[in-house]
Amino acid sequence: MIALLQAPPLLAAGLIAMSPPAGTQDPRAQVQRVEVVVSASSAMWVDAGLSAAPGDLLVVIADGRVNVTVGDLIPAASRATLRTLVVDADGVGGTRRNDGTLELAVDTGAVTPVGTHDFLIARDSGSVRLRVRVSHPEWSSGSFRVEVIRVPAPLIDGSRPQGARRGARS
Repeated sequence: MIALLQAPPLLAAGLIAMSPPAGTQDPRAQVQRVEVVVSASSAMWVDAGLSAAPGDLLVVIADGRVNVTVGDLIPAASRATLRTLVVDADGVGGTRRNDGTLELAVDTGAVTPVGTHDFLIARDSGSVRLRVRVSHPEWSSGSFRVEVIRVPAPLIDGSRPQGARRGARS
């Protein structure tokens, strides 16, 4: 309460307006936040421990660096064009299209490169999964610490009736 009294009047009014009426459950309690570690030395998907539904907002923030090995090993020619690069979750070259990129999928739906930070609206229902895209997981190392925040669809646009499409006319 002291913080509200010290806040500028418009901000204090906004904070009070954001608070739920007395005796009701705060809808913000439905927002979920998890942290997971995603390793570059495995091509396996990591379950984030969240389930998403169509329309949910997913916010992803990744921290850390991984060592990824890129290039080709050509045994028949007895030569290798391998090199190891240290990259953040945006991947080699920072394009989110190459090795080292952090990727997200909901259940078995489309794979989305999310990099160091991104947000998306879920199209599918299911488990939120993450992985580091790598060509040679056996020669890659390191991990990302990833925070995933899920905001349920009704909290994003509570004024829209359930099942209504965005832009639909009444």
